Amino acid sequence: MTGVAPFTCAMPLRWSDQDLNAHVNNAKVITLFEEARIQASSQWFRGIPERPRLVRSLSVDYVHPLHYGEETTARVWISRIGTTSFSVHHELHQKGRACVTGRSVMVCVDPEVGRPEPLSPDLRAALEAALIPEDTAERAGQL
Repeated sequence: MTGVAPFTCAMPLRWSDQDLNAHVNNAKVITLFEEARIQASSQWFRGIPERPRLVRSLSVDYVHPLHYGEETTARVWISRIGTTSFSVHHELHQKGRACVTGRSVMVCVDPEVGRPEPLSPDLRAALEAALIPEDTAERAGQL
């Protein structure tokens, strides 16, 4: 395992996040992932000029239901760094276990032409500081 720890934050749930099955709706989980990713990004990328980053793909595994009223914690880290993109791993925890896990592939885009652009050296350095490679996380039982 690397010396890097995932970004962790409380993720408050709202009454309206529930569905008829009395657990957090699957679409709301995507919003919770986004909120956690934005909080992590604001810490990781502090001082780096903003450039457009778009979600290219998103995968989600619903392992256990999330319930309103239970303390919910988000854990987020960088799991892969490419040339124009990077992967963000997300987990939502309740009662000490990962209930939902997912991965977003983010692409940096040149706003002038709307096409992918290489990661800047500053952004790459920030990503590397938050990197927990997928194979390392799997061996440590984080996935």
